[in-house]
Amino acid sequence: MSDPQWLTSEDPAMASAMRQARASFWEFARNVELEYWRIVPAHEATLIKAFVPDPASKSRGEFQFVDDIAISKTAVRGTLVSGRFAGQSITVPIENVCDWFLVIRDKGIGGFTVDVLKKTIPANELDEYESAPPLAERYPSPCETLFESVLSFTISLTAELT
Repeated sequence: MSDPQWLTSEDPAMASAMRQARASFWEFARNVELEYWRIVPAHEATLIKAFVPDPASKSRGEFQFVDDIAISKTAVRGTLVSGRFAGQSITVPIENVCDWFLVIRDKGIGGFTVDVLKKTIPANELDEYESAPPLAERYPSPCETLFESVLSFTISLTAELT
């Protein structure tokens, strides 16, 4: 594994990716809200990436991944996934969100900043990264088995009724 490549929000490609993510954020938020109403979940993962300021200096901070999210008109509440405070609840203003991710049936949607970061990965490592499902290290068991269970239950129930 190569050393990490650090990019800032001032990097032109990263800044463009963040603008794209922010421009489509409310469409993502609508999908997150619809997920709460589903009997059978469609999303394997729903995350945002947001700037979390350092309490000692508001101009400094880190970009962190947040899951278990709930979105209001002004903020996103969730659980930090990465970093030394992983597992801690957090609320960040909408303007601090710089990317969003949905994983549905092992297909990633969003992840605009990830596409920029992938360009910094050496070719031999990129093949390995691309062959894994999105966020596989965070969510190792995809919902596909849940869909298969529901489908087999529905088929057996239909067979019993006919």
